Amino acid sequence: PIDALPQVLEWLAVTQPQLDKPQRRAGWPWLVAQARDWMALRRLEIDAKAVSWPTPFVRMPLGTCDMVALRSVRDLWDEARSMHHCVDRYAKACAAGEALMVSARTCTHPARRLATVHYARRAGRYVLAQIRGRANRSAPREVEARAVWFERLLNAAGPWPPEAELELGAQACVG
Repeated sequence: PIDALPQVLEWLAVTQPQLDKPQRRAGWPWLVAQARDWMALRRLEIDAKAVSWPTPFVRMPLGTCDMVALRSVRDLWDEARSMHHCVDRYAKACAAGEALMVSARTCTHPARRLATVHYARRAGRYVLAQIRGRANRSAPREVEARAVWFERLLNAAGPWPPEAELELGAQACVG
């Protein structure tokens, strides 16, 4: 299926396989199978590392959006695959506490991702560094406005101590 094209292209770009004649003859179905196997192996490798970091919240409903903290290498990788961009390259910055990555999702369908928001950590405060929609396109304007408002909310209590994690996921969505 054509929906496997991004996976196949990523597999080809990362692994740069030298295909022999039988592999070339096997065609598209073989390429898709190889890419899916590689992706499954990559997921296992990422899960085995189990690298995660503290964040000042887990999930926060914000109007029609859910702001979901990306708290691990796996979270970043899933976001990068779903949104077709390179947020997974920020793992070291997140683990060092220099960046906070947030997935903005629809409140009614939490699996539907709208944008990825990057807050840089400077002098103990979060600063909105960038916001990207699918495939690095512009994010919806409503999400951009919510991301700016969320920056103020993140900084409202002053510098965040890593030991004090807020669990705000129990609040209901409001319009």
